[in-house]
Amino acid sequence: MLQGKTLIIVLVALVIGFAGGFVLRPIIIPAQADANAAPIAPTSTDARGTQYFLVHIDEARQVVTGCRNGSVRGGECTTAEEAIIKADAQERRKRFLGNCRLCARIVLRGRIVRMRSGSSCSRLS
Repeated sequence: MLQGKTLIIVLVALVIGFAGGFVLRPIIIPAQADANAAPIAPTSTDARGTQYFLVHIDEARQVVTGCRNGSVRGGECTTAEEAIIKADAQERRKRFLGNCRLCARIVLRGRIVRMRSGSSCSRLS
């Protein structure tokens, strides 16, 4: 009988203690809004994407050389290298196909299509 009363007293004391802690928490330790606020704009430590490096190809080349030297680390190394590979591929495709837009569309879609003999594109005729 004594153990049952002791158990009930301990449980009631725990419930009152937890309830008091939740009620008094804002008074004991006030919330700091500035410390918990998320930044609105991305910080400069975030890795830039492949599209950014495609537009700024010179900066991508600098990042890749920095990665090889060991001065730059992180996700920017891979995205800058991907951008350089894509830019070089676009340049090679442009040199190979010239300014023929129809040829470029056919090659980009992955199809090989024979054109009619009277077409304007000399590469696919």
